[in-house]
This record gives sequence, structure tokens and C-alpha cells, in this order.
Amino acid sequence: MAKTDAQIHRQARLQNPTVKSHLAYILLSGFALMVMYTLLRIGLLVYNREMIGDTPASTFLEALFNGTRFDLRLTVYLLIPLVLSLFSARAMAARGFFRFWLTLVGSITLFF
Repeated sequence: MAKTDAQIHRQARLQNPTVKSHLAYILLSGFALMVMYTLLRIGLLVYNREMIGDTPASTFLEALFNGTRFDLRLTVYLLIPLVLSLFSARAMAARGFFRFWLTLVGSITLFF
């Protein structure tokens, strides 16, 4: 069965990402990591809710803010390989490697 022009164009576009699509990929990857870290932080808070006692809410907000700052730094460090790939079209096309990288570091940071 022959491929249509639309299928060929779509396949070529997926194999050769643009800078715009790669920046969107980086931002969405960073957002996914930040959401994962925030959900883990909230899960830890819920798990240890009996230890809260009379602690004021301002303490929790400060802790959440400090944790978010730390998570943002970690996310930026983890996205450095993706940002550096902006300088090479061939590196931007290596989405399989970047999926592997993000899965690996996401799993490592998830458990440690």
C-alpha cells in the first residue's frame, strides 16, 4: 500500500523536529517532572499527617515553597542535555535517547 503525501510529510516532520517543537518538548518534560515531584511531596505529607500536630499552615507553605525551589533546580539540571541538543539538528532528532534519559533520571530521583 502506498503512502499518501500527508503521511510522508508527517513522518518527515517527526524525524526532523524544529527548534519550536524541541523547546515545547523541553518545557513539557520539565513540567511533567515538576508535577511528579510535587505529587510526591504532597503524598509524603499525607502519609505523615499524624505527625503534623499543632504545626501552623505557614510552616507547610514555607516547606512546600522551599521544596519547589529545590525541585526546580533539579529539573533544570536534568534538562541540560535536552537544552544542549538545541545546537544540533541531529541531536534534536534523538527523541528516543531523550525519552530514555528522562525515564532513567525520573526513576532514579523518584526512589532516592
